[in-house]
Amino acid sequence: MRLQNIAIIHFLLLLYIVISTIVVFQSSPSEHIVFYTQVLLFITFFWTLYAQIRLNGIIHLFTIFLGLFFLFLLGLPFLDLINVIDITKVHLFKPIVLSNEIFTKVYTFSTTFIAITFLGVMFGYSNDNNPKGNIEIKYSSILFSAGIVIFLLALPGILIKYYLQFQIILQQGYVSIYNGSLEQINYPLICTGSGTLLIIGYCIFISSNPNKKQYIAITTIFLITQIINGLKGQRSVLMFPFVCCVWFYLKFYIGYVSKRKIILMILCVAVAGQAILFLRHHNDFSTKNNSFVEKYISGFFIQQGVSFFILPYMLHYDLRNDRYPYLIAPLDIRSYGKIQNTDRLKKFNYLPDQLMYRMLPQDFKKGYGLGSSILGVLYDLPIIISLIISFLMGFFITKFELIVKSSRLLMLSAYYIVYAVTSSTRYEPFQLFYDLVLVWIVFMIIEMFYSKSLVSAK
Repeated sequence: MRLQNIAIIHFLLLLYIVISTIVVFQSSPSEHIVFYTQVLLFITFFWTLYAQIRLNGIIHLFTIFLGLFFLFLLGLPFLDLINVIDITKVHLFKPIVLSNEIFTKVYTFSTTFIAITFLGVMFGYSNDNNPKGNIEIKYSSILFSAGIVIFLLALPGILIKYYLQFQIILQQGYVSIYNGSLEQINYPLICTGSGTLLIIGYCIFISSNPNKKQYIAITTIFLITQIINGLKGQRSVLMFPFVCCVWFYLKFYIGYVSKRKIILMILCVAVAGQAILFLRHHNDFSTKNNSFVEKYISGFFIQQGVSFFILPYMLHYDLRNDRYPYLIAPLDIRSYGKIQNTDRLKKFNYLPDQLMYRMLPQDFKKGYGLGSSILGVLYDLPIIISLIISFLMGFFITKFELIVKSSRLLMLSAYYIVYAVTSSTRYEPFQLFYDLVLVWIVFMIIEMFYSKSLVSAK
């Protein structure tokens, strides 16, 4: 299907969404209205997914984003739509009755976000798949060597750090990651900054444009460290790095992958995530008498559905932002590395902190949290600003995909960009901003000393 045909259909859908929204919010929020907005949401989502694949294929950042958007934000309402679960009876931490008005607002805002973001994707699209005139970044032995050295220097420190952290987690449980217990460990000097250095080394290695065998070898080691880190109980520290590495591999070395392999990779990530969840709280879900669908299908989406409830709970508690926007909270450098406690709650404006404290103050102090989502941080903004950011997000994703192979700086930044886009379905988009700045600084230092070599390698 051509871009022109997709654009016409999508503009008509957008017009229908606008008219429907006006009519819906002039009506009383009955169950029929909720059902209507829910159906419209999935019509919009599946049309967008179909059109995106026809336009840009499966190996595209926006396609991956849509997949994770469904997993974390739409899985529960979809199962509710097809009567597998009753979403009104799914609760996190404590029973909360959500009104029809809340569900109507959430479904309508989700529909608008998807439609406007894909509009940005289409505006960023170009029939010229290599707009810089077939420019390709050449291999740089300087960056390759620098990346490998930094990566290998960080490796012993990060493994020692994980080992020491495991000792505490085995004693105190998963919440020790957030309640400050891990910060009290007396780490050896070799552990200082090892996690950040590991990723910096990996990103510089990527920017050297290594060959396929080199990429697979270093990426395998990198992902093993993430698997070890994930065993602490955090699925995201495995899932999102895995997505980033697979995207880069498919984008730069393969170019095509069968649907069967895509499904296999998705299943592998899902199984790995569930295994980590089982290790984290194997007694939390009583599924002994449940059916296969309840135990493995609906149970899976319920456990991933924390992000869906961010926006409904914001509306339920009438959570109002009285400081700077939630979206830019991670950009406050004073909050960098601060543990979850009431001091961070008072000084900084993280949506997960504010929401969890409003729900259950005592559990917040123990280290429990909800995470965040792109829908939650955007809803906090004026509607016109939310729409502009949604549009720009889609536009940027498409432009990034078109020119990443022609820009060493984008290759250097690719891990963080892909991580930010994909993890925005579960966390704040700017959570790794200062890590990205550090990568740029290290790159500039290398370029300063070896500028002639790098220029000739471009």
